[in-house]
Amino acid sequence: MRLLLLLSLLLPGIAGTAMAQRFDSHITRANNKKYFDGTSRIEIDLGQRNALIIGFHQLSQAEAHKNIDSVLRLLLPDYQKIADTTQDPLQSAFIQYRLGDISRTIESRTTPAASATFRFMTGKDAPSLVRTRQDTVHIVWSASPVKQPYYDFNIYLLLNTVSDIEGILRQGGVNQKVQETIRLARQ
Repeated sequence: MRLLLLLSLLLPGIAGTAMAQRFDSHITRANNKKYFDGTSRIEIDLGQRNALIIGFHQLSQAEAHKNIDSVLRLLLPDYQKIADTTQDPLQSAFIQYRLGDISRTIESRTTPAASATFRFMTGKDAPSLVRTRQDTVHIVWSASPVKQPYYDFNIYLLLNTVSDIEGILRQGGVNQKVQETIRLARQ
């Protein structure tokens, strides 16, 4: 009887901990699928609420573009040349990076914060401004400009801020996670 009582007290705590660590998918949240290109999508958790979403029509397309880290290393210096250092840090950015045969194109759009959110923490005198929207980096591998759609493959990085890319690369990048996810999808 004592064992039954002990189990009845422990199990809800264990289940609650397991549920609290569930990955909150950007794709399935509020039926967001329509916002991401591709008939199939893979979402990879990058930690700290950052995610990588791969949109494709055939899995072979994802397999052909497994070296995403090299593209991120190409994006960073290009973006740093055009990044607006005077931009309000609470604004969210949508960066589209198109890779073509002979050129790379960056299109940058910002969205102002709809409201100001402040966090008051114990032991600190001043409140902290809280950023409530993530940045999106949409990377597109372009096909022939006359072909529709004009891209073959695309990925989305949903980031707390675009500068998180540097930290992700420093921690080993995304290639290994992408290859493991593709391997699991093949099974």
